[in-house]
Amino acid sequence: MKKILIFLSLFALCLFGIMSSSARTAAPMATLGWDRPHEFSEISLTFVMNPQGQYLGRINDLLFGSEGQVLFAVISRPGIMGMPGNPLAVPFNTLSYNGKDKVFVADISWERLQSAPVFAKKDLTDQKWAEDTYRYFGQQPAWTVGEAEGKNTAMENRKEAVPGMSGWQRPYEASEILGTHLMNRQGEDLGRIDNLVLDTNGRVSFVILAHGGFLRIGENLTAIPFSALSYGDTGKHFVLDVTRERLESAPVFSRKTLGDLQWAEEVYRYFGQQPYWTEK
Repeated sequence: MKKILIFLSLFALCLFGIMSSSARTAAPMATLGWDRPHEFSEISLTFVMNPQGQYLGRINDLLFGSEGQVLFAVISRPGIMGMPGNPLAVPFNTLSYNGKDKVFVADISWERLQSAPVFAKKDLTDQKWAEDTYRYFGQQPAWTVGEAEGKNTAMENRKEAVPGMSGWQRPYEASEILGTHLMNRQGEDLGRIDNLVLDTNGRVSFVILAHGGFLRIGENLTAIPFSALSYGDTGKHFVLDVTRERLESAPVFSRKTLGDLQWAEEVYRYFGQQPYWTEK
């Protein structure tokens, strides 16, 4: 047992040393640093380092709002004997991405991270917790800057909305969205959400719907604008106002199309949505 512990300790030190040199070459903290959109599956479990080369944890989840803006990254911190520690929610705009080494970088010391407000699911409806967390990391709460009004967004039907708290509603968890089924207004099951796509600014622009096939074999993947979805009355599924036939004729999705702006605009307009990057 003692030999195993020594081996694990040496392995961890070597790993952190390698990642240390990578973190110091990271992109500036002012931007996310992506040169193309990313899928949530690419981001999940990505290492988070600080500029001093200290390992802070891994991306475990993302919390995002009604317009798709990612508000927090949930980081799983290292615990004792390699076991995961208590998760922390960090404002997403405090992170930058080092594409060369495929790590996120947060400009915060290990010691300060340990004193950050603890995250638990019950905090998702707590506006004060969210604002305290943003300010702890030196950020202005995104929802207090001003939000678009009069839009029919997926968040509007959520029963977890906090009454009397303007500008704040319970955010989505990326992990709870994956696997959720999508229905149309005729009550037909269109498929399940297999992935999320974030643009280069860290906003959820598409959900990737898996449909067709048999026992998840031979499934088709279709990108659907996040703004085209509404939340079902039961709170257990999303609704898309489209027939199954029209869904089958949607623009083809492949991972090589993720950086194609013309394709993205075509998909948005196919589903009756205005591409948000064209709005003034």
